[in-house]
Amino acid sequence: MPMGVNGWMLCYALSEQAAQQSYNFIEDYEISFMIVFIVLVTLLILYIVYENHTRNKELLKYAQTDELKGNNISISIGISTAPQDGDCYMDLYKRADQALYQAKRSGKARVCNYFS
Repeated sequence: MPMGVNGWMLCYALSEQAAQQSYNFIEDYEISFMIVFIVLVTLLILYIVYENHTRNKELLKYAQTDELKGNNISISIGISTAPQDGDCYMDLYKRADQALYQAKRSGKARVCNYFS
């Protein structure tokens, strides 16, 4: 029987017999819940592993495809040496930059030293 004040329910009053009933059915539901929870977590982990594997295969496929298409990477380098080309960082940097642009003008995959 509900007990309340001004339309607000405060609690239920139970008989002593109802309060002492066995609540073993909660254990049955608890076990079922845990089994469902473990199965769902396992499925989620398997899905994440599958998606990760699929994405890695796609990335590897794209990387191999780019390599097979001949999209090679080339590098051009400009070199300046101390003390011949400068004594401070900025002088060496500027002269190495000039040598780099000379290497780029000469073609791909070149190395040029700065000559004054």
